[in-house]
Amino acid sequence: MTWVGARLAALPLPRWLLGVLSAVAMLAAAYVLSEAQGSSAAFTAVSFGNGDTRPVVGAPAPDFVAVDLSGTPIRLSDYRGRPVWMNFWATWCPPCRAELPELQAAYQTFQDRGLVFLAISVGEDQQTVQGYLARTGFTIPALLDEDRQVAYQYALAGFPTHVFIDKDGIVRDIRIGGLNQRTIQERLATILPSS
Repeated sequence: MTWVGARLAALPLPRWLLGVLSAVAMLAAAYVLSEAQGSSAAFTAVSFGNGDTRPVVGAPAPDFVAVDLSGTPIRLSDYRGRPVWMNFWATWCPPCRAELPELQAAYQTFQDRGLVFLAISVGEDQQTVQGYLARTGFTIPALLDEDRQVAYQYALAGFPTHVFIDKDGIVRDIRIGGLNQRTIQERLATILPSS
């Protein structure tokens, strides 16, 4: 339970009101975190894990295993030696869907420079994600986090969340909220070698 949640629970308020106030507190926290990172882009607030497990810029990225759309297990550490851009998203998330054309374009542009792009769908099954990508024509490499374990490990506070990891496995940037062409270029500059 968060500090705010603990304080609210101590007040003599109806349970439904506590739930509403806790949800408002989570939205406010996600907004403040987004603004602290220089983001004014839209996002959908979520709450997975706690701040103790959140990745830290300048520290190694937490390793995980997730499956791709064919059911093959993918481990983040398998990509050591290559820059990795992780995007946590969901097909039902409007800001996630809105940024997909920009992500697709960037992936196609930078994959020849060794960039690994991992679009991690949180809480959705293979049919949902594969169907969405087929309908929209996007070919981004998608991973499934059906049980939300990676989301908890990364303590997500909003969709979409982007994590940029250099070739040595060190987190170089974290961004909550949608990206556009300019912000994608800025973030990728933190992990891609100069051309």
